[in-house]
Amino acid sequence: MEPNELNDDQKKMLAWLERAGAVPPSQLLAQTMFPPKEAWGMLTQLAELGLLVIRDDPDSPDGQLVIPMSKPSAAQSKK
Repeated sequence: MEPNELNDDQKKMLAWLERAGAVPPSQLLAQTMFPPKEAWGMLTQLAELGLLVIRDDPDSPDGQLVIPMSKPSAAQSKK
C-alpha cells in the first residue's frame, strides 16, 4: 500500500496526528474515536509505511508515543 492509497480513516488519523504532534496512544484513541483494535491496526500499517513511528517512552502515561513523520521538503527530495 502506497501513501496515496490510504483510506479515509487512515488519512483522518494522519491529519489529526500532524496537528497534534507526538501523543500517547490513549490520547489518539480518545480524540479520534476509532475503536482500539481498528486504531492499532491502522497505526501498525501507517508505521510500516514510514508515515509515523510508535516508540517506547517512559515519560508517556501509556509508555509509548505515536509520532507523525514529517513530509520531506522539496530540498530533501532532490538529494
